[in-house]
Amino acid sequence: MKVFLFYRTDNWNSRESKDLVYIGTNREASIKKLMKLESEPITEEQAEDIRRMNQSQCNNVGYDYMLAHASGIIAYYDGKPKGGTFYTCRKARLKGLDIINLYR
Repeated sequence: MKVFLFYRTDNWNSRESKDLVYIGTNREASIKKLMKLESEPITEEQAEDIRRMNQSQCNNVGYDYMLAHASGIIAYYDGKPKGGTFYTCRKARLKGLDIINLYR
């Protein structure tokens, strides 16, 4: 299952400015929801940018930010020692966070 996290940031994408706006499991449905937000909906141009990006997190900064603000995590982790889910679960365990693994 893919999960899409949508953050609003300042023009410099500084870590301090990240506000989680929406979590969805379908990119296009999530984009439509973001366009209908009561507070600061995204524009069609921004929606097209999201569609074109087609990227996943390729560094651990996003995971670290998420863990710094989490009281626990829900993961779908197969136990393989590689990738972002491995990194996140390992860091969460070291921080003493509750982990719910949907894989098992």
